[in-house]
Amino acid sequence: MIMEKDKEIVFILGSGRSGTTMVRDMLGKCPDVFVLPEMGFYDRYWSGRKFIGPINNKYNVQKYVTYLLHTCGDPLIKEYLHNEKKIREGVAKKKFNNEHDFFRGFMEVFSGGGTRVILEKTPGHLMFSKTIVNNFPDAKFIHVIRNPVDSVNSWIARGDLRGTACSVASDWVYSNLQLEKFKPRLANKILTVRYEDIVSEPEKQAHLLCNFLGLEFSNTMLKVGSNSSFHQEQSGAISASKTKKLVINQSEIEQVKQITAGLAGYYGYEKYYPASFAVYGSVGVFFRKIRHLMSLLGIRPFRALFTKIDAG
Repeated sequence: MIMEKDKEIVFILGSGRSGTTMVRDMLGKCPDVFVLPEMGFYDRYWSGRKFIGPINNKYNVQKYVTYLLHTCGDPLIKEYLHNEKKIREGVAKKKFNNEHDFFRGFMEVFSGGGTRVILEKTPGHLMFSKTIVNNFPDAKFIHVIRNPVDSVNSWIARGDLRGTACSVASDWVYSNLQLEKFKPRLANKILTVRYEDIVSEPEKQAHLLCNFLGLEFSNTMLKVGSNSSFHQEQSGAISASKTKKLVINQSEIEQVKQITAGLAGYYGYEKYYPASFAVYGSVGVFFRKIRHLMSLLGIRPFRALFTKIDAG
């Protein structure tokens, strides 16, 4: 299936609580950009396939569209539910060879006309980097990274997300590595930005993002965040943000540093315990990979066991 002429898909990828929403909201201020609600397509497609079946007929396609729209947890989806019938019928008119074509078609119909760029942001898609890179060869990617201690702290502070500090740190390493291996191949199609740089120098980073995507900068891009402006936080190397409540204790902070040290250093954050990364990092990544495989297979009884193992 061929994408509508001149439409460009941009994937914002990053581990949870790394600032992907901030980047999405910033770019969403550009008139040439359509912001797709956070659909979590790949995770939810395979979940839906169990009870809907393959996308080999228009009836199943319509069922998938309904499923995606009504199980989407992003508040943005509420703006589009009144067009559900139009979206469902528009997608059903297209022919798809596989789920990737279906995803393209869904984005094309959902976005409508009038914009050049379709922006897709789902942190969980970082785990599907290989799938996305291989099946969207013309897409561009924005990789958002954040100091791992701050990222883990923010995740735990949410309270409604599962995981210990150690298991979340292992996720941070493993998920980011999924995209790192493809960066040489992507070359000028990927831009890596740091959360701390966006917070401390929002205008400079906004210009960088616009240049990468061929967009025109607007001051409205700087009006994002809970107070309609950027929080001027201090950016430091692996130290919890001074403007956010610290919910993980010192012992957990040290464990997170040990697990993430190698990759954090590679990203420009201060490198802690480099020798320990071979032990702590690789063990955490191993169990994260096993847990991910179990999740794909629908095996969940031992999730708690692996969480405890991750925690050491």
